[in-house]
Amino acid sequence: MAHLVVHVVDLGISRTVGATAIALVGATSVVARVTVGHAADRLGRVRTFATCSAVMGAATLALPLLDAAIGLLAFALVYGFAYGGNGALLAPLTADLFGRSNINAVFGLLSTSLGTAGLVSPYAAGVGYETLGTYTPAFVVSGLAALVGAGAVVVAGRRRERVRGRRNSEASSQRGEKQ
Repeated sequence: MAHLVVHVVDLGISRTVGATAIALVGATSVVARVTVGHAADRLGRVRTFATCSAVMGAATLALPLLDAAIGLLAFALVYGFAYGGNGALLAPLTADLFGRSNINAVFGLLSTSLGTAGLVSPYAAGVGYETLGTYTPAFVVSGLAALVGAGAVVVAGRRRERVRGRRNSEASSQRGEKQ
């Protein structure tokens, strides 16, 4: 998002459209934090978070193909909604996947990785732009990373379910032995 306005201006579109796109990301993120969180209570956090991550990735991959204001604003709406959904689910999903016993340490590590990505990514995108004259590689790498992340969340969720299933099975067999 740090380079969105420059990208829009490079397309020959006004800075106002770029700034509006960033504002739309923020606005739809707020709406999504409530609506997606509510949906996740019904559909499951892993599935919902992975879907939001995949939508963010797909939207980012599409960004280099968008060259009109309406497309860029549509990107902002879609991306912002998915981003907000992930924002609402990050803490509870972390607890679901890693347990609650060390949640502060785990969430601290997760927050550190997000902060590091937020520090390095805009710089790397800027260097790429200065070197190649385009943000396309940065958008493609970011989009692919989001898709890989969505897959990793699904795998982690399945693994967690298998571990829980094993524990429940062991607990049931232990109760049966005591009787």
